[in-house]
Amino acid sequence: PELTGSYKACNCVIQEIKNDELVFHWESVNHPEFYNYSCFHKDFSNYGENQEVYNDYCHSNALVIDPKDGNFIVSFRHTGLAKLNRKTGEVIWLFGRGGRIDFEGMTNEHCGYLQHDIRICDDGSLTVFDNSGCSTDNSRICRYWIDEESMQLVKFKEYVTPRKRSMFMGSAILLDDETETFLVCYGGLGTDEGSPNTSVLFDEINFLTGETNFTLENDLCAYRVVKYPNECKS
Repeated sequence: PELTGSYKACNCVIQEIKNDELVFHWESVNHPEFYNYSCFHKDFSNYGENQEVYNDYCHSNALVIDPKDGNFIVSFRHTGLAKLNRKTGEVIWLFGRGGRIDFEGMTNEHCGYLQHDIRICDDGSLTVFDNSGCSTDNSRICRYWIDEESMQLVKFKEYVTPRKRSMFMGSAILLDDETETFLVCYGGLGTDEGSPNTSVLFDEINFLTGETNFTLENDLCAYRVVKYPNECKS
């Protein structure tokens, strides 16, 4: 709907700085289509200019550079995944549960909900840690194979974790494609007191066999977890 009057909104700003110079600047408020494509914090009628709360409709939480063309792929927690032209800031494509899905064959069920940690795998597919988009009460990993020329979803795979949904943070790193082994951090899961399986900080899971190789039990939360090689080079 068309917005009238004054409203508070949290502007999402992305900048690239090279050699102490600003070479890229992007603001979500310059792309009003994002207002309506958010799945969270978009009830603007309740956010008047005298309200103390703000409308965090976009909320970026991860960014990668696509090696194919050098453009940015950004995870917007409340809006979805978007590709931004690294020179012009143009939104090349977007897909999320808020109402805009640019790829044919993709549905809301394919999209994450409050997702984090966008990554590009060696074969060009994209992965995200999907906090709350699973059809069960679990968190999941979403993996997308997309064709940007035909704008089609070529393949989608869902990896359902053994842990409860987490409402924020988290990560998923593909460690081995042959065994489909992921290192999964559950973000803010440990803050959900009284719920089952909330004492696990991260798992290393072989989804091909369904076996969990390693688990760290902890009732704290972590933004993301990474795995380093056994021998670190200085």
